[in-house]
Amino acid sequence: MVCVNSCEFVVKKWRHNAFSLIELLVALGIIAALAAIAIPSIKAMQKSFDSTGAESMISAALSTARTIAISEQRYAGVRFQKAYTPDNSSIPDMPQYMIFIVKDYDTKHNMENLFRVVPGYKPIKLPANTNITDMYVDDVNIAGDDKINDPCELTDATAFSILFSPVGKLVNHEIRVRNKAGEANPTTSTASGHDDVFNSIDNIIKNNLGLFVQDDNPDLGLYKEQSRKKFKIYDSDKFKKMDKDERYTNYLKELKFICLNPYTGEIIKK
Repeated sequence: MVCVNSCEFVVKKWRHNAFSLIELLVALGIIAALAAIAIPSIKAMQKSFDSTGAESMISAALSTARTIAISEQRYAGVRFQKAYTPDNSSIPDMPQYMIFIVKDYDTKHNMENLFRVVPGYKPIKLPANTNITDMYVDDVNIAGDDKINDPCELTDATAFSILFSPVGKLVNHEIRVRNKAGEANPTTSTASGHDDVFNSIDNIIKNNLGLFVQDDNPDLGLYKEQSRKKFKIYDSDKFKKMDKDERYTNYLKELKFICLNPYTGEIIKK
């Protein structure tokens, strides 16, 4: 008798506590509404995280470059550049990298401001859809949409360097990046062609040597220039989808420069 009463009590309690169909539908409706509100916020947070993550990566790379400059007692820094593609229409889609470079006190070619990749340090790919620009083309500030709307200009604007002196200070210094042998546009896989980072167009395409075109190609926007002390981070996907005549006026111009501490190279937080 006691057992039967206990079972009846449990059943009644379960029925009392269980959700009706209407209550379940209301609950699911509330969950769906909250999800609809939350998704845009999550996307916004993700976008912010991408930019913040890029800043953290850049900051770490600059710190490493500064350490190299001090330890090796020579100019060293970080080169920002997109991987090479012969297809001009694909340039906006190409990933951008950070490459550690060091001054090569070249005597063979009598070039005072020659730089090469630091041995043992691999290029670091920036996060997807994240690009960095110094806002310069031909060493002149970009000041209009017509200065950033062709492949050569875009390549130039996304290829630049940030350098440290042997005492670890940020500097403006003329720079030209080449393969580790210092050869100007090698056409064969000789000693100079063994550089799998910076190389000539011929060696990249024909001999599969190198990922980035060296600074001997002004027609591509890659030539000697001054190093920089500030830059802008932009969304390459948004940039690509915009009309060419609006990319500067309605987007790049509105972005804030990220400035660096001249003594430490750290990003200045505003």
